[in-house]
Parts: sequence; C-alpha cells; structure tokens
Amino acid sequence: MKILQQQEFYRVFTEQGVSYQSWLGTIEKESNKKKIQVHFQNSLTLKEFIGIKMPELQYQIHILAFIAEWCGDCHRNIPILVHVAESEPRIELKFLDRDKNTNLVNLTNGGKKIPYVLFYGQDGFLIDMWVERPTLAYKKLAEMYREVGFEDEAKVSEGWLNIFTEHQNEFYREAINEIITIIDRINVIQGTSRRINTELGKGE
Repeated sequence: MKILQQQEFYRVFTEQGVSYQSWLGTIEKESNKKKIQVHFQNSLTLKEFIGIKMPELQYQIHILAFIAEWCGDCHRNIPILVHVAESEPRIELKFLDRDKNTNLVNLTNGGKKIPYVLFYGQDGFLIDMWVERPTLAYKKLAEMYREVGFEDEAKVSEGWLNIFTEHQNEFYREAINEIITIIDRINVIQGTSRRINTELGKGE
C-alpha cells in the first residue's frame, strides 16, 4: 500500500471513523442489529473473554475496520474487535461502513472481503491488517469445497451453515488469538521506530 493511501486512510480514521455504538445506531435492519448483538453476547461468554490476556502495550494502536451491516463475517467478528479494544486503553477502534463510503472501497480490496481491518501505529502509519475471518474458518471451508465442489449451491449453502454452527466457538477463539498476535507484533515493531521513540523521549 502506498504512503499516500496510508495517509488517506489515517485521515479517514480520524475524521470519519465512528465508534461501535455509533455504528450500531446507523443499522437500518433490526434483524442485522440483533445478529451482531447475539454474537457479541456469545463471544463474551467464552472463557477467553472473562479476562482477555492482552500483551502489555507501550504504544498506541489505532484500528479502522471497513464493515457492512448485512455481512455475516462482520456480525461474527466485529464483537471480537470490540472486546479486544475495550480491554486495552491504548487501543482506539473505529468503524467505517463500506456501503456508505464507496469512494474508498477501491483503496482496499475492492470491498469484496470484509471486515477489512487496518492496524495503525500511533504515528498514523499502516503496520498490519486482518481480513474477513480467521484462518481456521478458511481451512474448514476449503475442506468442505473439496468434498462438495463449488457448483451445487444447495450443498455449499448447507455446508457453510453446518461449519459455522458446529465450529463457531473455535472461530471466536481463533479470531481473538490472531488479532491479539497482530497487536503484539505492532507494539513490538513500534519499539524499533526511532521516530516514534524520539517523540516519546525514549530514544534519547
């Protein structure tokens, strides 16, 4: 991603990104809001969320997530991001609705895979990203496609439903582990930045 695009997204983050509660207030279909709230409560009940084991952060991390209210992967994974952000005051999380910001979609992945989550350091430079769903979910889906193929829509639809019903708690755990790993990596990377640490007085 070019530096100009990084700066553009960070400007969007600071000027247009909204909080979780603010975004919930813009959802048009009540059924979509209920799905997100169900996943929020389900993921919260997992043992891992009774006390999320976050790395000790020395630096701020800004997270911008492109989402849409109709997206099943957003329903499942937005709550994960919220739980993580609420557990660490140095993390700032904001959301941007893909369908209401179509002018920015082509600067991501065309908006075809969401949530599209961008992780920035405290100086506004993009460091990492996370897209759509955890690796374990992709593995389970790949196994299903090898078995039933891609052409029979009824079998594919049934396969998707069975996978996400049977393995949802595993996917919650995998998603939070992947996101925490990214956050830990970003924190460590910032520790190697002369610019950031000079500004903080740590490089003197």
